[in-house]
Amino acid sequence: VGGFVFLRFFNPYILETAQGRHRRVRDSLIMVTKVLQNLSNQLTFQKEKYMLPLNPYLKTKFREVSIFFRRLTNGADDYVDVDSAMGQPSSCSVQ
Repeated sequence: VGGFVFLRFFNPYILETAQGRHRRVRDSLIMVTKVLQNLSNQLTFQKEKYMLPLNPYLKTKFREVSIFFRRLTNGADDYVDVDSAMGQPSSCSVQ
């Protein structure tokens, strides 16, 4: 479920905002989506050598992302407070 949410919702939005931007900004946003996709699938980087230094960080966040997805798919609430699900102070809610 988590991989699907990032693949179909979050990452396309991030890439859409990259359109018409400077190449360096666009490339950076593409890297952000790669990190988010690996986080959502609980995978570390293997083939992309330049991304290997991020693996220790990814490993520390797997549990938090898993908790976020559990809360997202809980179904007990009418809405999901994304910030709260990620353990942050609330700033917005998704209905």
